[in-house]
Amino acid sequence: MKISSTLSIVAIACALAACGGGGGSDSGNSNAGAGNGGGTTPTPETPTETYPSDAQPGNYADVNRAKIFDIINKNRVTCGFGALKQNSLLDTASSGHANYLRLNETISHTQVNTNPGFTGADLLARATAAGYQATTLGEIVSNENSGSLFAGTSPSGIETSPNLPSGEARIKGLFSSVYHLSAAASEWVEMGVGFSVSGNKTPIAGETAYYGVAVVNFGVPAGTSTPVYTGGKVRSFPCNGTTGVSPLFGPESPSPYPSRDFNASPMGTPVYFKAAYGGSIEIKTAEMVQVSSSAPVATRILNSTDDVNKLLAIGEAFVIPDKPLLANTQYRITVSGTSDGKPLNEVFVFSTGTQN
Repeated sequence: MKISSTLSIVAIACALAACGGGGGSDSGNSNAGAGNGGGTTPTPETPTETYPSDAQPGNYADVNRAKIFDIINKNRVTCGFGALKQNSLLDTASSGHANYLRLNETISHTQVNTNPGFTGADLLARATAAGYQATTLGEIVSNENSGSLFAGTSPSGIETSPNLPSGEARIKGLFSSVYHLSAAASEWVEMGVGFSVSGNKTPIAGETAYYGVAVVNFGVPAGTSTPVYTGGKVRSFPCNGTTGVSPLFGPESPSPYPSRDFNASPMGTPVYFKAAYGGSIEIKTAEMVQVSSSAPVATRILNSTDDVNKLLAIGEAFVIPDKPLLANTQYRITVSGTSDGKPLNEVFVFSTGTQN
């Protein structure tokens, strides 16, 4: 199975060539399922009444779009990043782009107007065509070639699935990355979801081949203030009690470690830490152990000063296992460092799901 994902951030208020960030990723096998329970689900810190923490289910007839929407909000609210609202105009923009990418079997944030399914040359054009007026827009995209013809073809040897591409697997894979996770956990107001999958593309009897695409558009509507988290707590994803995270971090472009071949040597799911608005964070030490056996897990620390792509803010940092984690397994992570110049000490337990 081949999977790719990309992100794009556009700040409408400044020149498009000078603002925004992002890049593509080709994130190995990012399927994930439900995992074992672990820890206690935290109560997110909500310092003001305007910081949203009540996630409402998405209104989607398609189960894949519903899963993507609900998982994003569940992950955000559980770990204190704030709930997002569904926006039908962003649904239109993201669905149109998902359909375009599926029809043309490509992955990109741009469209060519002579190709089938054209809805807008770029993210801003597609949102505007749908009637959405924004201060800031963001887009993350993940595609997958799946089916029996692709099963077992992963260069890293990770087990792959012969099944149809799923929205659940795509979004869980994006939450097991660095730059895409950072984008998905940013301070948005609302989102829209698109998902498109082909029929069986192969004429070979008894074999299957599918092409599926998930697109999520995030937005801060014009005239609306972005929710600002001003609490003192350093938030993380996963956080204490999170279950079912993908155990693997595959190739991401731009790569946080450009010299590493993620196809041959993938890493484990990154653990993201984010300071309050305007704050800074530096992780100095990190330890991770498998809860049941106390077996240590080798990790790398990625602070913003270590980021070769200069995409992480000073209030963001990651701890990344050097190898894929085990499926359906609990892990305890302990970090120390500073946040806004004050001592930072965090200990919590999360659990992986399956990689399929």
